[in-house]
Amino acid sequence: MRDLSKKKAFLFDFDGVITDSEPYSFRILRQLVLDNFGVMIDDSFIDNVICHGNEQIAAALGALYGVKIDAGTLMTLLADYPDYYTGYEGIAPFPGLREFFEAIKGREGKIAVVSSTASFRLRTALSRMGLSDFPSVIIGGDMTERRKPDPMPYLMALEALSVSAEDSAAFEDSPVGIRAAKAADIYTVAFTGSEVHQDISLADDSSGDYLALARLL
Repeated sequence: MRDLSKKKAFLFDFDGVITDSEPYSFRILRQLVLDNFGVMIDDSFIDNVICHGNEQIAAALGALYGVKIDAGTLMTLLADYPDYYTGYEGIAPFPGLREFFEAIKGREGKIAVVSSTASFRLRTALSRMGLSDFPSVIIGGDMTERRKPDPMPYLMALEALSVSAEDSAAFEDSPVGIRAAKAADIYTVAFTGSEVHQDISLADDSSGDYLALARLL
């Protein structure tokens, strides 16, 4: 593990990195498709939709299952199901994350959240988990013209934080997110604590233990 104590900024994906939302969101999507189209999507489908917006999800449903749906209709149907960010009572950060955030702030480091999820959902979820005071910058999928794996979200976060890529570390859990951070020339740690395990081969390092990372600062 490269020396994190020399980094000035720490940039975190949200889903699967701050909280284990992906399994819940996938279960809701599976139930939605079954209820409305009579189609059961399998576990492998999650590999096609992680870190993507509703446009890509709708396209993948059409390509793989023949489900005729657009992004707007998907959003309308999702409104009838519990939203992880705003309504799920079990929402919680990963163990040790708060301690890691506190260790970063204790050495005057900067924290950003960089996600494809809409910014209002990110802010609501962070507030519900008691983490709102930690990030000084939040970049949501509604704030950038190009999403991951394009580096634009990370480049926007670096600019907002007034730090260089060299002085930063990114934490991701998916190949799409890792590619985005690496394309921005940011040292990237793959977080492996999620229930969903993905290809992290492009990351610089990996860890599933935030308390251990906190001790490195």
